[in-house]
Amino acid sequence: MDLCAIIVGISYFILSAIFLFINGIIIVVLSVNKEFKSITYRIIKTLCFSCILQLIPFLIGGVMSVAQSSLSYHLDRVLGILVQSGWMFYICVTFTLAVDRLLIFTCPRSPKLLTIPVILLIFSFIFCLSTATLMALNVFSFTYKHAGGYYFWGYDIEGNRKSAFVLSIEPYVDMGIFAMNFVVYIAICIHLLKMKKLAGPKSNFQKAEIRIFTVALISFTYEALFVIWTFWVPIFSILGVKATFIFLNMTWIVECGMFASLTLIINGNLRRKYTTAKGKGNHSENALGSPFI
Repeated sequence: MDLCAIIVGISYFILSAIFLFINGIIIVVLSVNKEFKSITYRIIKTLCFSCILQLIPFLIGGVMSVAQSSLSYHLDRVLGILVQSGWMFYICVTFTLAVDRLLIFTCPRSPKLLTIPVILLIFSFIFCLSTATLMALNVFSFTYKHAGGYYFWGYDIEGNRKSAFVLSIEPYVDMGIFAMNFVVYIAICIHLLKMKKLAGPKSNFQKAEIRIFTVALISFTYEALFVIWTFWVPIFSILGVKATFIFLNMTWIVECGMFASLTLIINGNLRRKYTTAKGKGNHSENALGSPFI
């Protein structure tokens, strides 16, 4: 067997399993505590769920890499649908969360405006299901086999010509949504800067401002770079075909674990909440607070 394929496949499997666990932690902790029933927490759980949808194909893809086989044509098709519809789901939900944060900080007392995230969340589900349906109808398709190897989930431009057209427009859709996310978070930071002058240097607003901006900046930068180097940077000529596929697949896996990991790193209360729930089953009130505070 190919030693490179074994090492890469095991790496995919382990990293995907770790991020599956982290995303699962957040979903479980938010689900078992009755106080976390607001739309914000539902959005966060949905975001983690969209990452799980993508991580499952990456986990199984690790096995495919080791075996250098798709294992089954139908399995390849189903997992391709899952990973791409999960990605489209993810980028829509990230925008939903950004809008939710903006409304919470700027006009928390306007119930009518706070229904906007609910509408966006419903749209995210519809967009995900629409993508999955189109792929199931073979309008365009994803596969794990490229250039005779099994290292990367990508458009099946050889087996489906329509995939080439979708491939040409997706980067602009992705970048457009990520750019809107960044603009929204900048607007939040500007608002919090104004509030900081009124609240004083030690206010919670200042802490929220720094953490929200940090998460937004790191996430936006990574997501933007991911799309740019995937679609526009000629890394095939730099790294070679196999290394490029491995690089892109690995960075995509990291993308699926970034939000959950940053949330755990920044939010010590969430980690303690999980530890308490695991060790004692004791759920203290309001331990999580804001998802960014």
